[in-house]
Amino acid sequence: MSSYRPILFLPSNLNYEQYMLDRLKLMGREGQLHTNHSFLGQSPQAVLASLLNLSFILLTLFPSCAPSGAESENLTVDFSIVRPITVERTSTKGHLSVYPIGSDFMSYVHTLDVFMFNDDGLRKLDSYQRYDRPSRTLSIASTAGDKIVVAVANPPESGYSVRQVGTYDALEHLMAHLYEDDPEFPLMTGEGVVAAGGRCTISLEPMMSEVVLNSVLCDFSGKPYSGELLENARVYLTNVNASAEILRQDGFKPLDILNAGRLSERDMEQMACPSAVVKDIYTGIGASRHAIGAAKRNVGVTLYAYPNDVQDESIGTPYTRLVLEGTVGGEKTYYPLNINRPGWGYSDGRAGVGRNARYIFDLAITRKGSSDPDTPVYPGDNTAQGWMTLYPGNFITARDGEDVHIWCDMFPSEADLDICREDLDYDVSRGIYTYDFDADGHGVTLHCLRGGTGMFTIDAGPPIDTGYLVIVVVNP
Repeated sequence: MSSYRPILFLPSNLNYEQYMLDRLKLMGREGQLHTNHSFLGQSPQAVLASLLNLSFILLTLFPSCAPSGAESENLTVDFSIVRPITVERTSTKGHLSVYPIGSDFMSYVHTLDVFMFNDDGLRKLDSYQRYDRPSRTLSIASTAGDKIVVAVANPPESGYSVRQVGTYDALEHLMAHLYEDDPEFPLMTGEGVVAAGGRCTISLEPMMSEVVLNSVLCDFSGKPYSGELLENARVYLTNVNASAEILRQDGFKPLDILNAGRLSERDMEQMACPSAVVKDIYTGIGASRHAIGAAKRNVGVTLYAYPNDVQDESIGTPYTRLVLEGTVGGEKTYYPLNINRPGWGYSDGRAGVGRNARYIFDLAITRKGSSDPDTPVYPGDNTAQGWMTLYPGNFITARDGEDVHIWCDMFPSEADLDICREDLDYDVSRGIYTYDFDADGHGVTLHCLRGGTGMFTIDAGPPIDTGYLVIVVVNP
């Protein structure tokens, strides 16, 4: 036998795992075969897209160590890391530009698992090796013949044994989980086919994508709450796909949903890195020190999500959203934004969150948001659909002598708005209140006179097509 010793070699019988454990023990190489994964949790620091341009060269050596009847040969596999695609959303405009990021970003491979499958109808596992903190040049043994090579970088904490991935098909259906993924050392996979005696290149691609809140401002000029700050600001992701097959490239359906409809403290407790999906926005201003005002703030907050590219939203398959949350005048308000969907900024290709992409938002907030973190708000430039918000609401109580201002924030602002004068005049005839319309026609001030209940309607025309029945109880 040659003086060279193989790192891993698997015979064709079914008990290949025990065979290797015994063989490595005889060779004094215990620990070279890893059957279960370990995971070192790290707090997120570097941007997921900061990827190191390393090349891992995999050489099969030591043919003299093949078992009887098996041939082995030298194959070469070059590994590189795929840089993500940046999908940038410019200000509040419904336009996205897609381009590759630069080459000066860095990230690291913590652990690398390499699988060799026979490239035939059965695609059975031929060899496997784990590398901790891999160097630029690695060595592995394999039997002769064409091979499918699959690499898993920074594998999931839940792990797998070699028996679980005895075939390519079995590996293909293994799941990765966002709960245990780490943006600093993200799960990455890649595969390729190497011919006998040939060479192939495998690109490692993260499962995670980035959602970046690049900058934000809140300018409430012209509103009754003009000059207010958005206090206690934080940003998070909702309806996040929490599990995905590790080799899948598209067609991601969120079967396991993280933060379904709202931020879930229970879900955050289960995550190894909860700051991957929720972060406070520290600005140093306001009573909370987390306030946003009319001056633009470059906050640079990065969150992470697994892909979710369902084409039609339903209760069971919601869109993934970026939610900015805060309080205005002590009232909590939400700005939920669908990610990479028509109306909220959309890139070419498949809508929704893809694999290994970056979505950048620059937000200019000019009004209060939604009362529900799962009801998306439309950007101001989206003319395909409209919206209207009624303040302070459609059920109001007041005292005699009090003035009550009821008004509508709406988009587009020039849409027809009808505040029913006949209803108001009827209540005036009953002595409940008198009224004055706002100059822009978007509101009315009631001057309450005595006890009683009045009501009137407010209706907006296309493209808003929304109406309210407003009930006013004086001296309840």
